[in-house]
Amino acid sequence: MATNNTYGIAAGLVIVGISNGIGVTASLIGLIANATEEDQAVATACSYLFRSLGSVVGISLTATVVQQALRNQLQEKLGNSDEAATVVRNVRESLDYLKTLDPATRELVRQCYGNATTAGFGLLIAIASLAAISSEDDHYATVFRVVVKRDDEVRR
Repeated sequence: MATNNTYGIAAGLVIVGISNGIGVTASLIGLIANATEEDQAVATACSYLFRSLGSVVGISLTATVVQQALRNQLQEKLGNSDEAATVVRNVRESLDYLKTLDPATRELVRQCYGNATTAGFGLLIAIASLAAISSEDDHYATVFRVVVKRDDEVRR
């Protein structure tokens, strides 16, 4: 199985991007459709707020997982010497440092980066799976039905 397939990665990113756009648009339309006219601005603002917060938290958690996995793997592969600690520190600060490494160490560092990135994607898959499982009970539709029903009762 090839892990360096640029075309496969690009195709996957396109599919994810289109899916994300569809999901965001559909959820925003659903929120606006179920909100009263005077609450549509608040519903839209809340949608953007939680989308932005989710992005920040997701990026932060993923970056943390990637950096920790990279550090652990580099320390495991390179050992605990002072030279290894220097390589770990410099590689995590800048990828330009790779150019100064000997070919064998450079390839090892690249493999560690690939494994760390895979760990980051694993976290994202776990979060997406939990989101899909939690949405199975249709809690959101129930909340909207209650809000719309109460709004209709108040208007009568």
